[in-house]
Amino acid sequence: MRLRLCDQWWSPRHMLTHTEIKAFACGFDLCEYRSTEKSTMVNHERTHTAARPYSCLVNDCDKTFTATSTRDRH
Repeated sequence: MRLRLCDQWWSPRHMLTHTEIKAFACGFDLCEYRSTEKSTMVNHERTHTAARPYSCLVNDCDKTFTATSTRDRH
């Protein structure tokens, strides 16, 4: 199913990024973070734990990250 908007075709999943609907809520107590994407929520929830599965790709750098985007920006 696709939605037509202003001569453009948008998937319903993409349209969620333009609305206030954030279907995924953080499962940690006292955290009010919500997201439209499950993958974004998984990355966010890692900030509450010690999980840092992505290592820097540069030799002799021991830094690890919760998301590949953060690692790449490093």
